[in-house]
Amino acid sequence: MASTIYRYLKITTCSLITIVSALSLLHCAYSAAQHRFYLRLTEQPFVSLPVDVVAQTVISLVALIYGTSFIANPFQYIKKDQVTSRPNMRRSTQLSIIHHLRQPGQSDVSRIRHATHTEAATTSTTKFISNSQRPSIGGDSLFRFGFSRITASRQYSTKSSPFADNSNHNANHNSNDMKKQSSRSPDFSNIPGARVPKSVTKSNRVLEISKKQADEAFRSCLEMVRKHDVDSYLAILTMNKKAQPEIVALNALNVELASIRDKVDTRRGDTSAMYRLQFWKDAISSIYGISPLPVPRQPVAIGLCSFASRADHNMLLKLVETRQSTIGDRQFPDINALSEYGKSTTGSLLCLQIDALARISPDTKVLPMAYDVAKDLGAAYAIANIIRATHPLLARGIVLLPVDVMSLNGATPDSLYKKKKLDEACGVTRDLINESKRLLIDARSRIDMVPKAVRPALAATGTITDYIIKTVESNKYDIYSPHLQRRNPLLLWSLLAKKLCSKF
Repeated sequence: MASTIYRYLKITTCSLITIVSALSLLHCAYSAAQHRFYLRLTEQPFVSLPVDVVAQTVISLVALIYGTSFIANPFQYIKKDQVTSRPNMRRSTQLSIIHHLRQPGQSDVSRIRHATHTEAATTSTTKFISNSQRPSIGGDSLFRFGFSRITASRQYSTKSSPFADNSNHNANHNSNDMKKQSSRSPDFSNIPGARVPKSVTKSNRVLEISKKQADEAFRSCLEMVRKHDVDSYLAILTMNKKAQPEIVALNALNVELASIRDKVDTRRGDTSAMYRLQFWKDAISSIYGISPLPVPRQPVAIGLCSFASRADHNMLLKLVETRQSTIGDRQFPDINALSEYGKSTTGSLLCLQIDALARISPDTKVLPMAYDVAKDLGAAYAIANIIRATHPLLARGIVLLPVDVMSLNGATPDSLYKKKKLDEACGVTRDLINESKRLLIDARSRIDMVPKAVRPALAATGTITDYIIKTVESNKYDIYSPHLQRRNPLLLWSLLAKKLCSKF
């Protein structure tokens, strides 16, 4: 009775130790994650975990092993395997020898007689061996006996093979044919029921799009743009109707690429964003004939095939590759890197829209200077938009502001996250706004280089950038102001007015 109580108390104590140690290990993992997150915000290098976290982890692991070893059930005994008896193995060996002595091509009676004589000879041989010194099952005499019979059987089956030459020519002719057959691959046409393989050339897979599929893809792309990018949706409404399907497909691709960052968490080591961007890179290569891979049956891909088949694939690939290079939520090293990012993303999209509008106007000739204006406008938008996006990104622990501008003003990611040093944060915002304003004014000063027919492609970006700049200035460069997250309520009217005045 006492031993039973002691065993019960011991198991209960070990169960308690196991539960507490498991919870302690979970707490250690959470503490390590918080420590790494703090180092990332403060821009400190990771050397090692704190000593208390390491000690707690080791102690919890040892306690967990100790408690689990007493809770687990005792081991079961392993049952002995049943060993095959020697007479059974000898009998199976004799049967295999008799099987190899059987020769094909004879009648049933001759086969039975031959098997009977062979069995008798084998039995007598076995008896003779049993009277003398009996060898083991793997002995040399038995091995040689069985191997000779197996070899003979294989030689006979080779002669009756369908690959053999059964013609009635002379010996020299047969030897020549055998040499030719040995140098060639086996002739499978001699096998009964064999067919000559057909060499069918497979054609490249082409995505066949019906009118219904194209219409469904257009509606899906339009709904995607209307739901996730309202400003671009309103801008498309003011453009030429003939170019709207292509511009809708291009903006849907931009929305698809931009939403990848929000669907994954790169801070936890999620690498699915790279695979998704690589998917679109391969899809673009397939759509425009760069890669032989099949075109995916995806609404945006079908929309690009149907309506944007003449778009510049180099700009589309650049749009994807630029977003691939920024996966990881790292800060921009300087303001020039941020400007180049805007030129490669928003600027490339504006250039594609310019081409779409220029194709429906045969008299319109777009010069390279117009693309430079679009890229500068994209850089101005990227700098202004990163100010508006800083507050929502801080809620996720992400800071993307240029390092050089923050260093000049004495701001750090930790101070932005904890809302310290507000004057330094306002200084960062002021410098970025001044650079964005400079690029916007420079782009608008070269308006004569952009044909009037393609200026609506730049109107939305210029209007939104101007609105962000004015909103930040009216809120005294406060990066935490909720007014920065509001859209322009008069955007559509502004776009219509600029379309009438041929401005952006």
